[in-house]
Amino acid sequence: MKRKKVPDSEKLAAVNLYIEGRASQGQLAEMYGVRKASVQQWIRNFESMGNDAFQQNFNRRIESIQKNLNIRRYRIILHDKNYSETAEKYGVSYQQARGYTIKYETYGVEGLKDGRGRRKPEDKMNELEKLRAENRILRAQKEQAEMEASFLKNSRR
Repeated sequence: MKRKKVPDSEKLAAVNLYIEGRASQGQLAEMYGVRKASVQQWIRNFESMGNDAFQQNFNRRIESIQKNLNIRRYRIILHDKNYSETAEKYGVSYQQARGYTIKYETYGVEGLKDGRGRRKPEDKMNELEKLRAENRILRAQKEQAEMEASFLKNSRR
């Protein structure tokens, strides 16, 4: 089945249909052209986060950065680096409150952005990271060449 992008508004409508008992998970999956597991994930997200589950990821990232900045300001300005109190106030762990602060002090607001799933720009890599990246590229090229050679060898038979 080809992956289909379902708008957040339609996900919310689908979850509401399920909660109201007007459609089963299987019916919703068929209706929206997705797998049943996707519908189940929408329902779980809705149950844990409510309507916020279907906000666009961009908005979530902005809110996350804003929350991190608020933690930083609260901790520094009002409570002289009291990580425990800050963590309790914002519902995060002590380690997260400390980590946000260290990232902010080291990199500023840019340090609070979520960089998961993105490659690091080459100009920000240290020498070891550059060598590892180059090594991964060379391994991939070698594997590609081996597959091509194997294919040519098998096609000549």
